[in-house]
Amino acid sequence: ATSAREAEAELGNTRQELEAARAEGDALRAELEEARNRLRDQSLAGEDDRLVELQQRLEAAQDEVAMLRSAMAAATERIRASKEAEERARDDLEGSTEEAALRRRVADLEGRQPLLDQLEQENEELLQRLADTQAERDDAKRKAEESRREASAAEERARSLAEHHQREADAAGRASQADREEARRELEAAWEELHARAAAVDEAAKKSEEREAVVRRTGG
Repeated sequence: ATSAREAEAELGNTRQELEAARAEGDALRAELEEARNRLRDQSLAGEDDRLVELQQRLEAAQDEVAMLRSAMAAATERIRASKEAEERARDDLEGSTEEAALRRRVADLEGRQPLLDQLEQENEELLQRLADTQAERDDAKRKAEESRREASAAEERARSLAEHHQREADAAGRASQADREEARRELEAAWEELHARAAAVDEAAKKSEEREAVVRRTGG
């Protein structure tokens, strides 16, 4: 009976630790959802470290769940061993109130086993959502890099065009007014294209900031 009570106390402590781990898992899930929303709507600069931190914390939570499952299994085994010892002495314990209470307690503790399974499933879901978020982050970074390359290419085209016309003017020693007007229009068109791309990037960043502010107010 003493061994069973000790095992029950150990199971009680383990259950409290499991509930704490589950609360931490809920907090991590909320943080991951917030990070996923930010990654979907805004530039990803500075988010890599946060994602790595979430990955590490999720792995630590999984390790803790594994340790708690092991502790629960050991405590359950101790209760089973105690129960078997008591059953071997059933003649002496028959009708004992303590035995009946212990049996009810063991049944109650064994009924809480699904809590561990649920927590493990939630951690697996968190890991999958983290993987999805990382994929979205990589895709957004790729698109941002493509936009930067396009803007750089447009700027290079404008610069090359200006240099080309300048070389033509220097080589000829003169240029007609019509040629200068055409060169000026081409150069202005190239710069307008570059400025339009820059304005589009600025507008996208502004909208992303506005959405993030709305999300923060809603979440707060």
